[in-house]
Amino acid sequence: MELGPAHEAGDEPRVHEILSQLLRRATEEQTEESLESLVEDSVLACTLFCCASLSDRCRRSVEDLSKLLVLLCNKKEIVLLLTDVLRSLVADECDVSWASLACALRTASSALRGITRKKHLHLLSIADLHVLVCERAARALLAGGQGPEEARDCAWSVGLVVEDASIVSVDLGSSEEPTARRLQLHCLSLLGSVYGAVVVEAVEDDFKGWAELTSKSLEALGVRSLDELGTLVLDEAGDAGASGSGSEDSWDEDEEDGGCLRVHFMGACAVAEAFLDDEVGVSGGDGQSGAGDACLNLMRMASIFLGKMIDNVEGFPGDKSPAAISRALHLLYSFTARIEGVDGLGTPCVGQRDILGFLIRLMSHFPDKPVRMRARFCMNSFFASLRPSLRFLAMAEVIGSCEYPSVKATLLVSLKDEVAAAWPSTAGEAGGDSPFLGRAALDCILGPLHQIERLPSAGEKKDCLEESSEVVVASLNALRFWLLKEKAEGGHKTRVLDEEVVKRLYSMTLPAVRETAELARKDRQRPRGFMSPVMNCNFCAPGDEWKQQIMMNLQAVGMVTQRLNELLQSEVKKVSS
Repeated sequence: MELGPAHEAGDEPRVHEILSQLLRRATEEQTEESLESLVEDSVLACTLFCCASLSDRCRRSVEDLSKLLVLLCNKKEIVLLLTDVLRSLVADECDVSWASLACALRTASSALRGITRKKHLHLLSIADLHVLVCERAARALLAGGQGPEEARDCAWSVGLVVEDASIVSVDLGSSEEPTARRLQLHCLSLLGSVYGAVVVEAVEDDFKGWAELTSKSLEALGVRSLDELGTLVLDEAGDAGASGSGSEDSWDEDEEDGGCLRVHFMGACAVAEAFLDDEVGVSGGDGQSGAGDACLNLMRMASIFLGKMIDNVEGFPGDKSPAAISRALHLLYSFTARIEGVDGLGTPCVGQRDILGFLIRLMSHFPDKPVRMRARFCMNSFFASLRPSLRFLAMAEVIGSCEYPSVKATLLVSLKDEVAAAWPSTAGEAGGDSPFLGRAALDCILGPLHQIERLPSAGEKKDCLEESSEVVVASLNALRFWLLKEKAEGGHKTRVLDEEVVKRLYSMTLPAVRETAELARKDRQRPRGFMSPVMNCNFCAPGDEWKQQIMMNLQAVGMVTQRLNELLQSEVKKVSS
């Protein structure tokens, strides 16, 4: 047959003529023998599908021949033939178009669906090939170099193999045999292999459909809840670690087992989004004990999945990493919202510190401002998922140990909001035993102020204040809020701001902070120009936003300390009298 030479020469008219002859003969004879040359020669079959990319009419001819192949020939033989063909096409990424791949995949899929017995075994025999197709599609979609038709063929091909897995999963159903677990992991691998395309806007709806299909596949195979999903991937990671071939943290894509664990986890992350967004299969536990266990499991899964998703960001192009991080933060928010809905986490777990560490790094280092704001929002959601006692301990730990002023200031503002929420709404009403109304909470608020007070020299005080000016402003505002609340309560409430604290603030702490702020402000002012009494920002060049912000913070420190001094003065007089 002259199909090979004609295709290599790019002779489209000749290729179309040969395809038409083949199609005419097979249509007239309607026998397997009429297609025998294709079935017995995988090289010729591979050439046939390559011809689909020459023109629209050639593609139509190839599609018609493919339908006859499935109709007239043994379907198991066609699956074996197309397996060899697809391996050749997928391996040759430079020369083979997605039009050819899509035709071959459609033919293989039709033959697979026509098999009536033990269909799942045939699917699993080509599982690695389907994963390769998804990986190549993800790379192509992420690169964005293909035209709209190629992109459509990419997305369609992924949808086809995911649909094949779903059909076979429903056909097999829930089973105790190892085959069911292999199929579960295969479904996750398909979705995980194409996870890179999740940030491509053109296929956003497609990816959502793939995730929904995978969820249905897992449900048919017995994975009906978020807990069962976590058990599946974590047990698989544990089994790999026990065999010495990998571990839960194996992410080296050069090693087969590490790469498998990566795609399993990424697929699980995408399915977890579907579970959480639809509130399907997420049990809240029975009773207080059951709810507590459910929250512990959810927090552990949130920590692991978030870590894997952030690690996976390294595989995205630089301009896509903000979208990938935002996706990870969305999953974290879904987890924390669910934990809050269950009743909140009341017992410390390892995962909560890991989550805080991820969020602090994003808030302080990630270059994209919208991502930093999302991380801040997720941190608020994370704290809301903890019960009050654990929430206070977690917030106090970050406030006391965090080295990033912006994060520390954010937490002090959140602490003030917690104080406001816990404060009795009417005079004489009991405030309960809220940890946010105790001495430990007040010490958190006063910590940054006492730190400046304790420093020995004026120069050290000034450096400390300039480095943490936004923290000091947040601390002063929270202190003023507390003072106003206690003053409004009068004698109806046991005072946390006792005589000793009030005297120290009035005579030592606030004077030290106010004098340091004045010294720093004068040191930064330039002798030229008029400085506005409201906003002294003329001391620095336009665009130097950080210096402007420090100057504004220093001025805010002066104003708030003055107001605090007035409040404390009346309190000191009461104590003295």
